[in-house]
This record gives sequence, C-alpha cells and structure tokens, in this order.
Amino acid sequence: MQPIKRSGRSTNSLILKLALLCLLLIGCSYSTYANHRYNNYTNNHLTADSLTKSDQMAFNELAKFVARTVRYPNAARAKYTTGRVIVGFMFSPTGRITNVTIISSVADGCDEAVTNALLSFRDEKHNLKTGDYKLCVDFDLAGKAFNEPLPAELKKDPTFLNQIVISGYSR
Repeated sequence: MQPIKRSGRSTNSLILKLALLCLLLIGCSYSTYANHRYNNYTNNHLTADSLTKSDQMAFNELAKFVARTVRYPNAARAKYTTGRVIVGFMFSPTGRITNVTIISSVADGCDEAVTNALLSFRDEKHNLKTGDYKLCVDFDLAGKAFNEPLPAELKKDPTFLNQIVISGYSR
C-alpha cells in the first residue's frame, strides 16, 4: 500500500514525527519534568502599606521564576526524597540575590536546586525592594506527598515571601 502524499510529505513521516514527539514528552515526564504548582500565598506584610502593588507583583515574579527554574533532583527522585527547603536571602540594590542561607534543609540535591535558582535570578527592572527575605520550597513526589502545614512562626515572619511546591514523578 502506497502512503498518501500531501504537499510533498507523506502521512507516514507525519505519524513518525508525532510518535517521536509523544515519546519525547513521555520521557520528559518521567526523567526531568517537574510539575510546578505555584502557591500564590500572600502574607499579611505583602498587603501592608509598606509594600506597593508593584512590590507585590515583583515578589510574585521572583516566586514564579523559582517555580519555573527549580527541577526535582534526580538523586532525590531516585531515593523518594520529599521535604521542605526554607531559604533566607538578601536582595541587593543591584537586582541580584546574595547571602543565600539554607534555614531548613532537604537532602539529595534539593537545597542546591533552590540555591542555584535564586542565584540565577536577575531583576533587570530593579522592581524588588532590597532587604532580607525567606522563601519556602516544598519538594513533593507523586505517590509520596509532602503535606506538612507551614510553621506558624514562618507565616508570621514579616520577611517570609511565598511557598512554592515542586512536584516530581518517580521513575
């Protein structure tokens, strides 16, 4: 049976390309894909008079950047590691993040993933307010969920920005 030709391309090559695309997407979902759920948690200090609406939007951009950039580490996924990384950092007037400190740690590369994401952030427009802040990043695996509530003292901390959940899939 001869393949049907359509504008110089055969249907078989189109099917082959779609099959390869599906395999690529499936492979990504099990090896490097992490489903990022961004929790738009807004602490009381973010709605206070001390921060403008543009400050709030800038902090949300930082949280979205971290959610897009952090990938579930392969070592953590292989060992079914879940947990919460709480990180402190200073936002400098130059638009860069410095003095990254791990306050609460998770093993198997999770701390490094969060630290590297924060250090790679650049605020080109200098919209973020300079100062010291904290960010919470939860690592959650499908089949082994991490569902601990945020500590009350962290919720009350005026330097706490947001909670981000990085969801991965085990192999």
